[in-house]
Amino acid sequence: MTIINVTTAPVVLPALPDAPPEPLPAPAAEPAAAPAPITMPAALADRLPPRLRAGRLLALSAEDHYLRVHTDLGDDLVLMRMADAAVLLADVPGARVHRSWWVARAAATGSRRDGDRLFLTLETGLSAPVSRAESARLTAAGWLQA
Repeated sequence: MTIINVTTAPVVLPALPDAPPEPLPAPAAEPAAAPAPITMPAALADRLPPRLRAGRLLALSAEDHYLRVHTDLGDDLVLMRMADAAVLLADVPGARVHRSWWVARAAATGSRRDGDRLFLTLETGLSAPVSRAESARLTAAGWLQA
């Protein structure tokens, strides 16, 4: 195709290709989002010291008549039975992995075996034991490597 510009010499434009233009590159992957907050039931949060109430709930472990509440901001003991806490946590994604442990699903980052014992590894590096009775259910749910 030839275009004549009246003020200058003719300009020759290249022919357009018959193929469609190449697609734009995919946008760069967005950075990983922060872990979803694990909402702590008010009845449990109210028993914690103020410094821990805003933390993400990671796990509960039983110690005699107390529960140790593990958050990403630290841990503390509260006077509560595991059975009562399990009722409060019925709507929170997590599981009772041992008779003395409840773990939030978002807090579990892996698992390991020590002899014939299984443990869940939490994001803080804490290890929670997994009972033999719960291991098959947790493996089927994807918590443990088969």
